[in-house]
Formats: sequence, C-alpha cells, structure tokens
Amino acid sequence: MTQQKGARGNNPETSMHLKHHVMRDTIPVMALERGLRNIVLAGVFALPFVVLYVSSALFFPFITGKGFVFRLITEVVFFAWLALAAVNPEYRPRWNWVLLAFAFFLLVIGAAALFGVYPEKSIWSNFERMEGWVTLAHLFAYFLAAVSILNTERLWNALWQVSLSVAVFVGLYGMLQLAGFITINQGGVRLDATLGNAIYLAVYMLFHIFIAALVWGREKIEGKGIGNPAALFGAAAALQVFAVWHAYAVSQAHESGASVVLVIISLGVWLYAWMRSGSYALARVALALALALFTFILAFTLARGAMLGLAVGALVAALAYIVQAPRARLLKRIVVLLAVALVMAGGLWFARDAAWVQKVEPLQRLASISLSETTVTARFLNWGIAWEGFKERPVLGWGQENYAVVFDKYYDPRMYAQEPWFDRVHNAVFDWLIAGGVFGLLGYLALFAAALWALWRSPAFAAYERAILTGLLAGYFFNNLTVFDNITSYMLFVTVLAYIAARAHQGAPPLLEKHTLSRGALPILALFAVVGAWGVAWYVNADALAANRAIIRAISPQQDIMSNLAFFNEAIERDTFGTQEAREQLLQFASRVLAADFPQEVKREFLASAANEMRQQMEEMPHTLRFLLLFGGFLDSAGFHDEAKPVLERARELSPRKQAVLFQLGVNALSRDEANEALRHFEEAYNLAPAYREARVLYALTAFETGRNTLGDELLAPLVARGEAPDRRILSLLAGKRDFARIAGLYRGYAEQNQNDVQARVQYAIALYAAGQRAQAIEELEALREVAPASALDISALIAEMRAGTFNFE
Repeated sequence: MTQQKGARGNNPETSMHLKHHVMRDTIPVMALERGLRNIVLAGVFALPFVVLYVSSALFFPFITGKGFVFRLITEVVFFAWLALAAVNPEYRPRWNWVLLAFAFFLLVIGAAALFGVYPEKSIWSNFERMEGWVTLAHLFAYFLAAVSILNTERLWNALWQVSLSVAVFVGLYGMLQLAGFITINQGGVRLDATLGNAIYLAVYMLFHIFIAALVWGREKIEGKGIGNPAALFGAAAALQVFAVWHAYAVSQAHESGASVVLVIISLGVWLYAWMRSGSYALARVALALALALFTFILAFTLARGAMLGLAVGALVAALAYIVQAPRARLLKRIVVLLAVALVMAGGLWFARDAAWVQKVEPLQRLASISLSETTVTARFLNWGIAWEGFKERPVLGWGQENYAVVFDKYYDPRMYAQEPWFDRVHNAVFDWLIAGGVFGLLGYLALFAAALWALWRSPAFAAYERAILTGLLAGYFFNNLTVFDNITSYMLFVTVLAYIAARAHQGAPPLLEKHTLSRGALPILALFAVVGAWGVAWYVNADALAANRAIIRAISPQQDIMSNLAFFNEAIERDTFGTQEAREQLLQFASRVLAADFPQEVKREFLASAANEMRQQMEEMPHTLRFLLLFGGFLDSAGFHDEAKPVLERARELSPRKQAVLFQLGVNALSRDEANEALRHFEEAYNLAPAYREARVLYALTAFETGRNTLGDELLAPLVARGEAPDRRILSLLAGKRDFARIAGLYRGYAEQNQNDVQARVQYAIALYAAGQRAQAIEELEALREVAPASALDISALIAEMRAGTFNFE
C-alpha cells in the first residue's frame, strides 16, 4: 500500500498537472499586481500636471479644480497601493522618522479639528482654500504610496524630470504673461501663470529651482542620467495636449497667438526629451537654462518672501556643502561665503534709491522692504493677533480654517488699511499654532526635523544632495514665515519628504513584513480597492463638486431670474462644505435683485430666501463675524433697519474693536434717524485709530449732520493742512445746508498745494462765489488762467459770468 501511494505521489503526470494549475492561477495574479502597480505609478506621475488645471466651470477656478483633481487621483492611487501592500511587503514603507512625524502631525491636527471651534469646517475647509484635515489625510495617503512605490533611483529621477518639464512649461507660460500675450489673472504686473496667485507661483518656482539644481548635480557630479526617457516623452505628450486644449479654450479670448506659442513650447519639450534620451551633454545646459528660467519667473512674481527664501536657501545650501568639506579650509570658506552674502545684501540696501534698482521691479520690491512699510507692519500686527489667540487656546488651538474667529475677536484697529477679512496669519508658525496649538506646531516642525535627520544621518546622500535638499527645506520654511501654503506647494513638500525618506531607508525592512495576505487574495483586494476608491471619491467629492457648479450657474445670467434662485437652492441643499459660500453668494445676488427693476414678487422671494439662509448660517457658525456684518448690511440696504440693529449689535460683541462694525452701526443709526447714536459709534471708531481717514471723515460728517460744526472743523483741519482732497460726502452735506464758506475752506488747502488741478481750483472759486466772496473767486480764476492756458477760454467765460453776477452755482 505504501509503495502504491508513493508511486502515485511521484507520478510525473500528476506533478505536471499541479504545476499547470499553479501557473494558471499565478500568471493572472502577477498581471493584476503589475496592473495595480502601474495605476499607482500613473497616478503619482500625473500629480505634477495638476498645476496646469484651471476650470472656468468651477467657483474659485484656480483652487477648486486643482483640489478636486488632486483628491481624486490620490484616492485611486491610495486604494491601488493598499491592495498591493496587503499581499507584497515590498510595496510597504520602511520605518522612518518622517513617516512617524507625519502620522503624529495628522493625528494632532485631527484631534484639534474635533475639539476646535467648528469641527466640520476644520475637517472639510471651503472652496476658497480646499485644505482642512481631509487634504492633510490625502497628502499622507500620497506620501505612503510615493515612499513605497518609488523604490528605485530610476523612478525618482523620472518623477523629477516630469515635474521639471511641467515647471518649464509653467515658467514659459509666465513669460508670455510678462510679454503681454496672456492675461495676468490677478491683474497688475505680478506673474501668476496657471496658479492664479503670485505667491503660489513663487513657491512653486522656489521648489523647482532646487529640484533643477539637484538633477543637474546628479548629471554633472555623478553622471547619472535618467536611464529611461519614457517619463519625459509622456510629459511632453501631456504638455502638447494641454497646449492644444489651451489654444481651443482661449480662441474667443483674443489670446490665440499665445496659444500658438504654447504649442511651440510643448514641441520644445519633445526636443528636450529626445536630447535626454541620448544623454547628450546639452541636457545639462537645458537644466541650467531651466534653473535660470525658474529664478527669473520667481523674481517677477514680486513675492519678496519667496525671493528672500531663495537667498536664504542658497546660503544654507552653500554652508551645508562647506561644512562637509575638508576641515582644514572650513572656517575660511564659511567666512568668505558670509562676507559675500553680506556685501551683496548691503550693496542692494545702500543702492536702494539708485535709478537702476528702481527700474528693475524685483530689485525695487526687495529694496523697499522696511519695518515701517504698510505690508510689513500688517504682518506684525497679524502675528500679534494670532499670539493672543494662541494664548487663549494653547494646547490644541482653534482647529484648521478658524483663524477668522481669532482675527475678529482680537482685531487690532491699526489693521484698518488692510482687507477686512483674514483667514490666514501669513506665517506658518502662527498658522499651525492657531490650527493645532503647541502640539500642532510641534508636529509641523517635526516634519522638517525628521527630514533633516534622515538626510544627514543616512549615507545614501552625497554631499551636494544634502546641501541642496537642506537649502530647499530652509528656503521653503523661510518663505512660509510670510505667506501660506496651497495644494501645489503641499504636494511638492510631501514629494520631497517622500524622496528623502525613501532614499534614506532604502535597505531597511518593510513595515509589518511578516503580516501578509496570500497573493491569491489580490483579485478580491483589487475589487475592494475599486469599491473603496469609488466610494471615497463619491463621498468626498461628488456633492461638493455638484454644489460648486451649481453656484457658478446661480451667479451666471439665466433666462429666468428664478432659475438663479433654484440653482442657489440646489447648491445649499446638497449640504457640503461649500454651503457657506453658496449662502454668501445668494445674499450678494439678492442685494442686486432688490436694487434692480424686478417684480415685487421676485424681490420678496430672494429677500426671504437670503434672509432664511443667512439666519441658518449664523446659527451654525455663531462665532463668525462675517455673516453678521454682511447680513446686517443687507437688511439695512433692504430698508429693514430695526431688524438689522440686533444683528449688528451681536457683531459688535464678537469684534468690539473693528471699525467696519462700528461704521455699519453708525449707518444703521442714521437710517433710524438716531444721529446722536450714530455720532457715538463714529466717535468710538475714530478714537480706536485717529490716523484712519475714513473714521475721521465719517465722524466729521456726522458732526456736521448733528450741528456740531466746530467739532467737524477740528476733525477736518489736519486734512486741510495736508492739502488732501475734500470728501465728496461732506461737500454734498454742506451744500445741502448751503454752507458754502465751509466748503471753500475745505477746498483751500487742496487748491493751494495742487496748483495744476484745474477742476479743484475751479470748484474752490465757485465755492468762494457761492459764499459771497466774488472778488476772491475771480482772483483765483485769473491766477488759474495763467497756469492753465488750455482752459483759458472756459475760465474767461466763467469769470465774465461771475463779474456780471449771472453765474448760477446751484
């Protein structure tokens, strides 16, 4: 029996049959594994192109489009990677401090969100920012996939090349803006390319300057090429598609010439890819030119924080490289480097008023930095407000996206010259102190500390790599001391973190190496990955995306005005993180409807809907000043002054030192014929910051309205002495009171200091005439005729009428 059993067990036909079954089962699994891996790689390599995406069909087109695309790609990448990691430990991250720091940061900010002022807003953010804890979670998911799947130098080199190719395209797009072929989205002269904001473009270029230096170093110092040009050819093809799409999209916007240039640029990327595939030395020249392009574009964003960040990063990189040099010359090299840096900085400072500096806008922007400058002063004031907020909630802060509550509560009246609403501190340290308290800031700083620790402790990095990456982290951190992040800078930062972690721990064993599912389970896991990615993508994005598009339709012209209201209702009823924006837009739209020529029934519908929705918003976010002030102003403009008063008084409770609130209270009091009450509000606003011209003018205006003319004269005396133009509102009020002598007095200082302002001097003369001072009026006009020969005939005619007493000044 034993022999027979053994004979059957050793039967060659049985062995062949079993082997056939094993191969038949294994080959599809291997193909599925390769497919999932390719999906992850495709997603990771697609993310650098997110910077190009701008959707005019979305509200906040430069922000929401990129945010939604990033989230969708990351969700697919993460679930595909998760299926791979479950069956193959090689697709898992290695233990590293960067991973631990990131996980700690994510957990702390999540806890801060749950215990913050508005947990839902902290988690989901809004359309204007598209951040919140959800975005941090997506960034962490991207980090896990990238640090695990990009496990060879070849893959990392390819990713850097793709990112640089896209950055070159963005840079040349910026050049076309500078040349006037493409509109600068912000207006003015500060380049913004496809990012819509100059500071976003600046930090994007800052990253790629150091990435270009890193790749150039690998080419020049180590002689390491890309090895596989497929990634570059793919990037070139994608850019070609974008260029053609742009040409089609702007064909009606008188920018078709620029689109042709973009097509030519994309062809240039094909040429560069071909050069890289041949490993020609010319490729190093192309990298050097790209680095120069990035620096040039950064400079013409006129973002001083990024320009200084580049200088700091370059200095730190040089110091880091010197530190690794032979010790004999270390001190001498450091002294020389610092001396050169000081000479350059000092030279620019001492030459700040020179004509050649003033003619070059980036240099002029740098040279204009001063502690007394308005923007710099506002930064310090804003940081002071944030510090007060931190002291109130030091442990876990207020939660992400809640700085607006702090800003209004601790508002500094000296901020009057700035925009009324701040949702960011413009300083990463304070932003994370507010968002997550001291633990949130420690988590954020731990990301940098862990990256630097891995960078300097691992032998995997050459000296130049340590220097360049250290400089990059230093420059980026310095930049963030004056601005705030966006989705593109977050992606680049996380990519750099993943690169450092992957390189530093390449030989380490993967996490949970012994806990692995059978490869035979991969088909089931892949199915779960599809369901998971689809489910999360739908839950996170679908309703929000639909609500966003509904807002666009709601504020766009429709055949029937009630269709606009229907779209607003659709956006609100979806109950997403865009509901706040939908309600605000409804309020603004309703204001325009009430002021326009629409049937009363339509006006009542919009009024009722806007009022109901804003009341609901105020209930959901009771600590937010913005809704109260907007709604109070809306009620005042609609004539519901008594209903507006308690809303505005609640606003004052939230922000007792904000002039805008006191102004609206004053307007409301005037509308209720309570002039003395209005005077008290305007007086309080004036006393908060006497240098605020608007507060002074409104206080004076109300003083004249209530018959306190002496007070009004005292308030306006400094403006008259400085030769400032009289305020039209005061002139109109005084004209109604027929107080022409006082009008003439207000014009006198301005006319004396602005001798060439014909219109102002004529108005001054008319005021004199109306006040009964005919001789002085004629004398003023005769003097004006001597300096304004082009207007001599009109002035002579006016003089003749005054002499004849026939001039009608009414």
